[in-house]
Amino acid sequence: MFSTFFVNTCILVTFLYITGLISQRYKIRLHTLKRKIHWIGGALFGCYGIVMMYYSIPVGFNTIADLRHLAIVATATYIGGPAALTATLFICIGRLLLFGINAQAIVGAIFMILVGLGCALLSHLSWSRLPKLMIMNVFALGIIFCPLMINLKNLDDVLHVYPLQFFISMVGGCLLYLIAESINTSNELLLRLEHTSYTDHLTNLSNRRQLEFSLEEELPQARQRHEHLSVLVLDIDHFKEVNDTYGHAAGDAVLRQLGQILMEKCRPNDVVTRSGGGRIHRAFAELCFSTSATHS
Repeated sequence: MFSTFFVNTCILVTFLYITGLISQRYKIRLHTLKRKIHWIGGALFGCYGIVMMYYSIPVGFNTIADLRHLAIVATATYIGGPAALTATLFICIGRLLLFGINAQAIVGAIFMILVGLGCALLSHLSWSRLPKLMIMNVFALGIIFCPLMINLKNLDDVLHVYPLQFFISMVGGCLLYLIAESINTSNELLLRLEHTSYTDHLTNLSNRRQLEFSLEEELPQARQRHEHLSVLVLDIDHFKEVNDTYGHAAGDAVLRQLGQILMEKCRPNDVVTRSGGGRIHRAFAELCFSTSATHS
């Protein structure tokens, strides 16, 4: 029994790591999740819950015990309520498909829906992720006790499996939190590093590296489609006089304002770039933007 619950925890941790790699690959940030990510993430964690059910413990006639609720708890904590409900739906359907439609399965599905609804509501709390995850875990375990009592109809049978399930679930929840936070921090640092490598620190525009990358990407496509690609280069006249007269702080403000104007006037798919630098002893800035390929 202990080994099965331990396998459940290992499965969830492994899938959590895989999800972290996916979010890193597609540059998914927890604080800017789109609705599409909610549905996809919920479906993904729902599938994780189904896999854990495959390694469940039979504790009675058509009654099983596992840690599938942790998939819902993790989804509600790190993605949100809609994702938790999606994961719950997948898990309930998986329960019926894996073990058949019977009274015990229906009771389990009903209480699992209550777990999903409760976690979805708790996900809106303005607490940090650790307290929310632990409270959702305890809430889910409290709900799970009810179908075990209904299906087994014997307190001794329930107490034979439930304390170990509760203990490993709490330990698994803490392990889940530590790994998820580590993956999230790593992904955020990587995204910040990538952003810094392609962004001018003063104006927050793209830098020369991003301009070269954009040109390398757009030029072959424009040639292939026989379309034009426009590049406009701007040089601020007498910019050195601004620095000499009003100071470099004023010159930096001019660059930021000009960059903001260009960003406002360009289309979303245009690339606005500050090349920076220039000749030695000449403080000037170039701001360039390359428009997307358009038909002539």
